[in-house]
Amino acid sequence: MLGALALALGAGLAVWALALGGVAAAGRSRALDDPARIPYLCVAAVAYGVVAVVLVACLLRIFGSPAGIGLRRPTVRDVLAILAGTAVVAGLRVATFGYLALIGRSDHVQAGLSSFHVASVLGAVLTVGVGATIAPFAEELVYRGTIYRLLAAIMPAGRAAFLSALVFAAARWDLALFPFFAAYGVVLALLYRRTGNLVVPMAVRSLFDGASYALLVWLDVAT
Repeated sequence: MLGALALALGAGLAVWALALGGVAAAGRSRALDDPARIPYLCVAAVAYGVVAVVLVACLLRIFGSPAGIGLRRPTVRDVLAILAGTAVVAGLRVATFGYLALIGRSDHVQAGLSSFHVASVLGAVLTVGVGATIAPFAEELVYRGTIYRLLAAIMPAGRAAFLSALVFAAARWDLALFPFFAAYGVVLALLYRRTGNLVVPMAVRSLFDGASYALLVWLDVAT
């Protein structure tokens, strides 16, 4: 599994590096600065897609079926877990606003979103679409489907959930929001541990992240 993860991430990074080289050669190096611009969104979608395809292909060879990977049709219990998990994460996000105010960072903008500006309807649709679909699918394959699973094979599940959440939070490169993303990662790992269905944390990410990007788009357009 570690080799599969390395191969998938390497392929995704290669796509991103090629895109950077291409836009630089075209004299449009700033085209990938804004996460709401179409060039950025297209490159991100392709990079996430490559990671997901390579990782799924490798994991299928290891586990033999989608169910072996952890991808199963949600049951009623899974749907209830998705709704509960989304509510918990939303509560964490609200609490984070209070935390940022306490540390004097109430005006903090999440890392990577400081240049966020929606310039077209297509950009708005792609922003929400990528944030609610391919990104959660690919990232949950990486963080819960692979990293958490690797850690849980060599240590208690609770510790594995915590450590995988730290990796998830560190990958955001945002010190102010690190506690939120770490707690978010713990919730997702515990949901996966509880249900055994990777679709559950994917769905929570899709609902919460999709709503967050939709709110960002609305606020940007409204102002």
